Amino acid sequence: MRKNEIFKSKKIVLLIAVAIMNVLGCGVVSAQCPCAVPIPNEERLPAGFYPKGSPEYIALSGEQNTSTSLKPSFRSSDATVNIIGIVSFLRSKRSFTDYLPDFNGPYRGLYNGNFLTFVDPPSITPYQVKIWIGNFPLQESIDTFPEGESINVVYSLYTYKSTVSQGGTRRPMADGTFSMQAIQECGFGVDPILTQADIDKNLDKIYEFPTVYNETAIGVRLIDWDGKASNGMPVRDCVFVAAHDKDTGNLLGVRLTGLALEGYYIQASPGVEYTAGPTSVSAKITLAYDRPVRRIWAILAESNCTTGSAYVTFGVVNRGGEAIAAGMNQLGGPYAHSALAVTELKNPVLDEDGLVKIFSWDNITGLDGKPVVPPDNNTDYLMIIDIEGDDGYGNVIPTFTGLNDGYLYADNSNMHHFPMPWNYTGIQNPVRDKKIVIETTPAGFVINSKGNYGGDWALTSAAGAKVSSGKGSFVSKSGLPKGVYLLTVSSTQGGRETQKVIVR
Repeated sequence: MRKNEIFKSKKIVLLIAVAIMNVLGCGVVSAQCPCAVPIPNEERLPAGFYPKGSPEYIALSGEQNTSTSLKPSFRSSDATVNIIGIVSFLRSKRSFTDYLPDFNGPYRGLYNGNFLTFVDPPSITPYQVKIWIGNFPLQESIDTFPEGESINVVYSLYTYKSTVSQGGTRRPMADGTFSMQAIQECGFGVDPILTQADIDKNLDKIYEFPTVYNETAIGVRLIDWDGKASNGMPVRDCVFVAAHDKDTGNLLGVRLTGLALEGYYIQASPGVEYTAGPTSVSAKITLAYDRPVRRIWAILAESNCTTGSAYVTFGVVNRGGEAIAAGMNQLGGPYAHSALAVTELKNPVLDEDGLVKIFSWDNITGLDGKPVVPPDNNTDYLMIIDIEGDDGYGNVIPTFTGLNDGYLYADNSNMHHFPMPWNYTGIQNPVRDKKIVIETTPAGFVINSKGNYGGDWALTSAAGAKVSSGKGSFVSKSGLPKGVYLLTVSSTQGGRETQKVIVR
């Protein structure tokens, strides 16, 4: 093939790599081995180009083939070459070993894989765009890059236009803002964006790197970025990376970078340790972050599947944890009322020179004002963390999409055993003349069998949901699922007494 045909369209093959992961699924993460392996900090390399075969290239790509004989490749056709891309967060990781509960305790193995992860402040380690340039055998019609040839490339960042529905998540919700699902699932509901026409229709350019890069060889290019759009506002949204030929203006490739860019990203595994008391459960919550935080909330939940509903929007998240919990519970169906309790976390104990923050949530009280009691002693609950960023002067940090800077951590790896209070009896009448006796039989529960009880009773789930009610001394358990229930009856003095009963 002739040289001028090869460069007729100058399509460059680019690979941009991911350095951050998250779990947004609705399943439960199970524990494996009870071991804690320290995770080292990510190595930060200076911005620049690292040729194939260099130690830096091998470290970044994991590729063991050190041959440098190949040159970058371009398509000879006019078809757009796809790139696979991500802007990488440079994260710090700390071993969580020192904060483990006793491995020999009753929940051995539930607190494995322990570490704290957070994004370093941009002043310490800026974000980086990582771009791989090379030959990829899965691409069709690729011709070897001729010796001595090059291409001038301009790299740019994009995000969705406000007019893009993104499967309905970016249409204005009740409060006029988008659902959090828009950034939780960046590729949801959008056809692949491959051409310049696709970009013009669906994307807005938020930043163009000022340097023109003359690409001549296989390798990896790192470009620092401060995480802000051209107007100086921070970015908390989905991001696309595109490459254009500076000389012709032709698109060389564009690809969604994967997860949304969120500068307050944290992860805490396990991060939460629950302790049962006589009538309630408390939690120790261990996090790490190294940025100014204005406010931080914890939400106890059965599931994270409602954090991206139509009722948890950018506007709701901007209002904080209480609004998020209320929004989560507006969704009907199987995930209705998934948020159980919420609190603002304050006054942490500091460790690791202030990097690690250990919060206490004592006597967790539900949204109904009662202690949160699980349905049985085999229940796992999720701890959702909502962080509100601080500009350093006690103010929130608006971003160009209207969503304040921060992070909503709803990773199912933070779902752990929630124990039953060890002496839960409910609120009893202190002036009752005699304790009501409840006997368990195969058919049900008998109230004061020797006293001929004739008052009212009500049976609820341990979470407070009404199951049945009636009058008299017999409560049937026919058809009831196994678990713990609360039986409330009237005392002979007119008071009310609640006792725990179990259906086995």
